[in-house]
Amino acid sequence: MWRCTGCLEEVEGTFGECWNCGRRYDGTENPAFAAALAERDSEPWRVALLRNYSCSRCGYKDAAIGRPRSPMAPFIVDLSPAVYLFRCLRCGNIESRYPDQR
Repeated sequence: MWRCTGCLEEVEGTFGECWNCGRRYDGTENPAFAAALAERDSEPWRVALLRNYSCSRCGYKDAAIGRPRSPMAPFIVDLSPAVYLFRCLRCGNIESRYPDQR
């Protein structure tokens, strides 16, 4: 295991760069990872969803966003079309929220 110098995430020793921020084992940044993050962060729907997001556990302001997937998903989607799952990129906390929920 090694600790990323960019985000302090613990990374398995077999990986050469951090899964969370893309910084390499030697401390340099990966330009391709940075470009992919910049493109992802500029998507309008993602910007709107994350505008009010803050992890309830650690306060971090970035998350992976998804929709509920389970055998009950058709019912969840029909009843609550705006429900999203947010997984904090720092602590891994998972929360379900409406886009305008703070």
